[in-house]
Amino acid sequence: MKGSKSILFWLVGLCLWIIMLSLGQREQPLIKGDKYHIEFINRPLNSFISVEEMAKELEILRISSETSGLEEINIQLLEESLDNHPSIQKAEVYSNLDGTLNIEIWQHQPLARLMTAKRSDYLISSGELMPLSSHFSEQVPLVTGPLAFHQKKEIAAFWQVLATKAELKNIFSGLHCMADSNWVLYPVKGDYRVELGKAKNIEAKLENLKNFFKFSGKMKDIQKLESINLEFNNQVICRKKQI
Repeated sequence: MKGSKSILFWLVGLCLWIIMLSLGQREQPLIKGDKYHIEFINRPLNSFISVEEMAKELEILRISSETSGLEEINIQLLEESLDNHPSIQKAEVYSNLDGTLNIEIWQHQPLARLMTAKRSDYLISSGELMPLSSHFSEQVPLVTGPLAFHQKKEIAAFWQVLATKAELKNIFSGLHCMADSNWVLYPVKGDYRVELGKAKNIEAKLENLKNFFKFSGKMKDIQKLESINLEFNNQVICRKKQI
């Protein structure tokens, strides 16, 4: 009986030791070994960053930390460094018991591409800019005009609102920000334009446009229009093409 109790206590102690070892390993601030595994949690098939680029990031961080290997790099420092990468929304770094470094990466999802004669960048949901990638090119709406970069937060909010309108979200391919701060939308198909006016009351304007499309008949009739003006409250003003 005493022998059974001793074995039981020994087994319990062993389990507790394994649990504490596991917890201690998770809290260990230093990376153990030079083995690593990189996983793109979202966008695995259309990543803006290649595994090779990530390996370079690790090497640059190792050199800047003046360490001889990954085993001396602080995990928290590595996470912060990856979080500051313009294409990365969030990164999580942890090591296994065998010393393998696991890097999990969530990438930004661009809303649009802002372009002028001098520069071109992706726009993300926070209203911040993300540089283009040489690894992958995202097909997103194009935003042009002299005020494209000055109004980036308003533009980001606009595309996010538009994405909530199932009837409208796939219709438009471009937005032009004019010098007088008026916005003009351009469709994927057709050569009509939607004049939004200033970037105010966007939700109401899009609702008016949705209702207009719903009750105005077939899309081929809309293609006969030159413009749809939503600038004024609760009004949809149409102009036909000149024959």
